[in-house]
Amino acid sequence: MKLHASHVRHAIDPTLEAAGPGMGYGLMKTVDGAILHTTLASNTVDASDAVKIHTDHVVTSLKNVIVRSRLALAETQAINDAAIANEAAPHSVKMAEVTQANLDGIDVFVVIAASITCRFTTITNLIFTFPKNHKRSWKILI
Repeated sequence: MKLHASHVRHAIDPTLEAAGPGMGYGLMKTVDGAILHTTLASNTVDASDAVKIHTDHVVTSLKNVIVRSRLALAETQAINDAAIANEAAPHSVKMAEVTQANLDGIDVFVVIAASITCRFTTITNLIFTFPKNHKRSWKILI
């Protein structure tokens, strides 16, 4: 679990975990760049109506990736801090859930301002999600 957690840390932010599989660029840096360039494209004089209309949703979705990635990073830290496998296992499950939500593109439909203190990080959003495939149950990612 600890090895996999270090790989997840490296994939999300290689400045936190230098070694690991992947190219060493990181999801956080990629998403930050996507937010910047989406916003820049929307603000150009010749931006299409479609780009202007969808920019807010795209940027919001990208910011949700950042929030879930921070949650995953908190879980990786908890895994690394665990003394035994039984302590690490629930954090491993939660890490898998939030990273899978990023992969599946689960969209956030409500973001409520809150202040929730997590291990080694403060998360400032409480996120209610619904799956793309409505056959799944509702999830609350906190």
